[in-house]
Amino acid sequence: MRKYLHLLVIILIFLTGCLKDNNQYVTKFVPIGVPQGNETKYELDLKMDSEGLFKINAKINIKNTSQEEWNSLVFYFIPNMFTNKNSANVTSTSTVDIKSVNVNNRNINYSLKEDNLSISLREKLKPNDTVKVNISYSLTLPEEGFRFTKYGSNYHLAQWYPMVPTYRNGWNKEIYQFKGESYHTPFSDFELTYEVPSGYTVVTSSGDDPFPSENHKKISINKAKELFVAILKKPLMEEYVSGDLSIRIFSSNKNKEQVKNILKIAREATKYFEENIGDYPHNQLDIVIEGVGMEYPGIITIGAIEGSHPLGLKQLEQMVVHEIAHQWFYGVVSNDPFHDPWIDEGITNMATSIFLYRDKTPADLQKMRDTFSKYPLPVDLSLNEYGKRYNTYVYGKASAMLESTLIDIKGEDGPIKFLSTYYSLYSYKEVNTKEILRFMKYYLKLKDNSAFDKWVSNKYLNYK
Repeated sequence: MRKYLHLLVIILIFLTGCLKDNNQYVTKFVPIGVPQGNETKYELDLKMDSEGLFKINAKINIKNTSQEEWNSLVFYFIPNMFTNKNSANVTSTSTVDIKSVNVNNRNINYSLKEDNLSISLREKLKPNDTVKVNISYSLTLPEEGFRFTKYGSNYHLAQWYPMVPTYRNGWNKEIYQFKGESYHTPFSDFELTYEVPSGYTVVTSSGDDPFPSENHKKISINKAKELFVAILKKPLMEEYVSGDLSIRIFSSNKNKEQVKNILKIAREATKYFEENIGDYPHNQLDIVIEGVGMEYPGIITIGAIEGSHPLGLKQLEQMVVHEIAHQWFYGVVSNDPFHDPWIDEGITNMATSIFLYRDKTPADLQKMRDTFSKYPLPVDLSLNEYGKRYNTYVYGKASAMLESTLIDIKGEDGPIKFLSTYYSLYSYKEVNTKEILRFMKYYLKLKDNSAFDKWVSNKYLNYK
């Protein structure tokens, strides 16, 4: 979700046979999600021509659910980061051409700087009022972009539409980073109408993507963090169906053994997480073997870690499990990945290792705890505060310290029971560091914050 640092950082313990936590004590706890600040519905129209030019019309209805009046609207417009003006180390840049922007059917001026698309409103938008925005534009995709990219004749449309940030005391939008996730969006509803040339398969976050693909179709998905679209030239597809769930793998090669193994591990991981954490939130899970490891609602891509060469089969299997776990922790339980990246990455790494490393011993955990205790920074800093040690802290130390804390207090089955309870309480809510520590303190029946003092910032340890 993301940038997976494959199991350099996850050696953890699991006790087989553990089930969901039925602790009646926890039923008295009242979770407090971070307010999104808006409710957004997207109606997206996407047309692709034979040369790879995309024409897009985005109708976006935004309801102000904050307590403040708005003077402006702000969007992430990430495709602009890959143009010749802003690009960073891409083989060929993208093009972006905004044709028109209107608000409530009136043309309006806008500014676009890097990934920041800003619109000044002529009239203030009061709480509980709704504004309708229509943005028409065209674009092409870069080669070797960062998720938003083209691989030969295949197109990965990640963060390709104007994305509405969360809102609290102003628009919660940070400068785009070419690492991690520097964008944060609320749960939203999407309708997408697409039209692509013949010979292409369209795979999206929706569970309504047939194979072979239709060249023109309308799909929808509700309560999703974002909408990903892959447009693939004559891919190979393998499918496994169990009840209402379809798991599909799309690839461009004929390595049947690789596909077979990835499908097997995906089936096992999805079943395990459903049985021990909670229901998978979609009726379809698509796996695209191409690009970097990354999660999106209902779909993941696998192939390489950011900045590395393609992975071997074992590493791919590990990556699959990690990105699948993100369907629960990111896809349903949300957090701000710029300000609190440790939450979903640390929890997802913990879930991954619980599934993959059930035979590890307490000595293994102690060894890893000793390793990460040498790293002095807390795990809860923002994305841009770790430099080159981002993965070490956000994936490694966060996962290790979270796991060891739960095991120390709750025993060997503490981590999986924690995940189940956490998921059930915070489904479709946003969690920040203060809130997850508040829950952990209650869940673990802690009288003070000493269990966190070796891995969490002092600013979070001073509250009662």
